[in-house]
Amino acid sequence: MVCMDVRPTDPGEILSIQQVAEITGLAVKTLRNMRTKGEGPPMWVLRGRVRCYRSDLDAWITAERR
Repeated sequence: MVCMDVRPTDPGEILSIQQVAEITGLAVKTLRNMRTKGEGPPMWVLRGRVRCYRSDLDAWITAERR
């Protein structure tokens, strides 16, 4: 089950993998495994750290709820 953060969001906000984990309720390790399999929200690496745009996360959550 995917949780949705209820605070107002900025679609251009860049989230860390830890923030994505907090918002979705998934473990960081699960998100890393999903990323290596090409699953989960679109994530990318910036200066050695995994990042995700808030708009991409919101779109993924919406798609998963269907």
